[in-house]
Amino acid sequence: ILMKASKDLETFASSVQSIAINETSVSLPSVSDRKGNLKLPVRGKILYKFNEPDASGIKRSGIILATDPRAIVISPTAATIRYLGPLLDYGNVAILEPQNGLLFVFAGMDTVYGEIGQVIPALSPIGLMPSQSDDVDKIFKTQANIYSGKLSETLYVEVREGSEPTNPLNWFK
Repeated sequence: ILMKASKDLETFASSVQSIAINETSVSLPSVSDRKGNLKLPVRGKILYKFNEPDASGIKRSGIILATDPRAIVISPTAATIRYLGPLLDYGNVAILEPQNGLLFVFAGMDTVYGEIGQVIPALSPIGLMPSQSDDVDKIFKTQANIYSGKLSETLYVEVREGSEPTNPLNWFK
C-alpha cells in the first residue's frame, strides 16, 4: 500500500520507519559517535553532492556516486533492513535503520540481499550494482570490490535523521 501511495523515494523513505512486520525488538549500538567516520557503501566517485542540481537541474536529498559495474554495496554499520526491493524507477532500493530515527537509503542496485526485518552486521553485502555486460566470467577475473576506473553505474545515497534528509557526507568519510 505504501509503495502505491508513494510518488517518490523521499515520500516512501519518510514513511517506511513506521513499518515493522513481525519484528522482534533489537537494540543496536548507537552510531552517532561514528558520524563522519563511516565507510561509504561502495567504492566510487561523488558525481553530485547533497542538494546539488544534476545535469537535468534536479536537486536531490542525497549524493550520487559513480561506481564500477557489478560493485558490491555494503552496509556501513550494523542495521535493521527496513525495505529491500524495487521502488518506482530507482532500481532496487535498500533502506537500513542503524538506530532508531536514522535511515540510510541506497538506490540503483541490480540485485539486493537480505530480508526485511533482518538485522545485519556492519560491512554486510546488501546489493550488487548493475552491469551492461552479462559476462559473469569477467567479474571473477579480478578481485572483488577492486576499483577498476570504469565508473559507469550510479548509486544514490540518502541519510534521513527523523523524517528529514541530511547531508550524507556528514556521516561518511
